[in-house]
Amino acid sequence: MPEWQSWLFDLSDIVGKEHVSTQEADLAALTGAGGLGKMPRALVYPDRTDEVGKLLRFSHQHKIPVAQVGSVTCGCDGAEDREGWIALDLKRMTRLRHVNPTDLTCEVEAGMTGENLEKALQEKGLTLGRIPGHLAQATVGSWLAGRPAGPWPSPSGRLSDLVLSLEGVLPDGTVFKSRATPRSAAGPDLDQAVIGTEGWIAVVTAAVLAIRPIPAAHASRGFRFADLPAALEVMRAVAQQGWNPAAAWLADERLTRHLAANRRLEPEEARGSLLILAYEGPRSELIQFKAERAFQRAREQGGEELGEGTALEVLRPGADQRRLAVEMATTWSELMPLVQALRQAVEPRAELFASFFALGREGVGIRLSLLAKGEAEAEIALDQEVWKKVIEAAVHARAAISHFPGLRLHPAVAAQSSAARDIYQGWKRYLDPENLLNSSSAAPRL
Repeated sequence: MPEWQSWLFDLSDIVGKEHVSTQEADLAALTGAGGLGKMPRALVYPDRTDEVGKLLRFSHQHKIPVAQVGSVTCGCDGAEDREGWIALDLKRMTRLRHVNPTDLTCEVEAGMTGENLEKALQEKGLTLGRIPGHLAQATVGSWLAGRPAGPWPSPSGRLSDLVLSLEGVLPDGTVFKSRATPRSAAGPDLDQAVIGTEGWIAVVTAAVLAIRPIPAAHASRGFRFADLPAALEVMRAVAQQGWNPAAAWLADERLTRHLAANRRLEPEEARGSLLILAYEGPRSELIQFKAERAFQRAREQGGEELGEGTALEVLRPGADQRRLAVEMATTWSELMPLVQALRQAVEPRAELFASFFALGREGVGIRLSLLAKGEAEAEIALDQEVWKKVIEAAVHARAAISHFPGLRLHPAVAAQSSAARDIYQGWKRYLDPENLLNSSSAAPRL
């Protein structure tokens, strides 16, 4: 009997025979886009953190590569390029373990989707906040693996600010769980070293997240601008004046036309750039105070008010938000030169769509997607040469890449911080000297 068949019995002992698949249809789907990578020997579905620990301990002892799969959007979805690897899928780990309405925290397993988490919380009168539309169907684990830029319902718009504690497993099978306490000066926050590393140094199995009561007060508006710089100036003012919204989202003129084509906007609303500002919170007077100042600034900058209905419709999750995309961040002063450089990088082959979010005093987040000219959209989405030009233009313009599925194909990203990369690689060599866990994942988001 081949050795790999013998360790299938060990895997069955860990998670149960019915939760180990060797069906060719299941395994072939994990070889990567275009048939890249080798087919795994088995697909394993653990149900608890201790089962993940036993699985990684087994792989460590027998030097069997393991890669995490199954994320809907972002995260560890890269195919392994070595023979005999094990695919790890956390889709059975979907429990909302605990909700603490006093501390406003919840503990959720990594396989639960954002949509299901929000539904469960709202049944208790609580909410995580506005989950970015293109990430509602993704799992909590994939959020933490890929650190997508947002906009997240935290003051900074960053996912990391919602994470109070992580539970996970190191490459040798060691289970860890950090304490869910307020931040202090007692050493570095090692949870932040794990978030965004694509499972490179650990498999995250659960997290404690910050939540809040469902807000009682709401104020949302959509504004149409004739030119993009005027709309971006409103976003900068909102961020720097302290009028922080629950959601601020801006579509450039190309994405605005696409939203109209997909019936997210009325045809007469599809000219120029579209800015959405949404405020919510427990105190109506405070929400109205911030909202009115932000809305007035939008009018002063030439924004044509479209009303609350447009804002709510555009912020509703939709399929047009889920296309393959790259997310990055830059400073306000570098923003327009970056947009121009990115557009030039893909012309004339494709159109670049841009949306802007995750406001900060110093800068803003950008989400970019492509639409082919004269080609099938699916073909351009998988055209690595076009995406490579986008990434290289962003790095040259000193933007920080925060998320891109398949980023490992673009070594130019490593130039953003060679020193930080060396630190992560040192951790990897110490924790996983045989390079067995998620070894085909991207280099860390630096």
